[in-house]
Amino acid sequence: MELVGPERAHTTGGENTDYRNLRVNTTQAGAKGAASLNVATLPQAVSEREDAANAALVYRGQARPGAPEDAAEWRISRTTISGTSTKVEWATVPATAGLGARAGSFDNPWTERATLTYT
Repeated sequence: MELVGPERAHTTGGENTDYRNLRVNTTQAGAKGAASLNVATLPQAVSEREDAANAALVYRGQARPGAPEDAAEWRISRTTISGTSTKVEWATVPATAGLGARAGSFDNPWTERATLTYT
């Protein structure tokens, strides 16, 4: 196995290394095929929050690590449970400046989860 793609970027403070466009080549001598993994397509790290408002209502939020809870950087879902039925809805951002309403985008503050519109 070899690592291909030397492009590297350090995050602030040099605490972590972000390998961009890194591919893992698993081809071995005599192997009948090759497999590669482009790390750029893997999910990125996120901060997560969960608020079980009551037994039938749960809010879940995701944002970039370090995002303030009052910043409009959260993707928020609302799960409601009624009997044997479970419904998951996403907070919707209203239509603005030529953009249509969007659900499930990273555009809402976590602190406003109870008052947002969900679809």
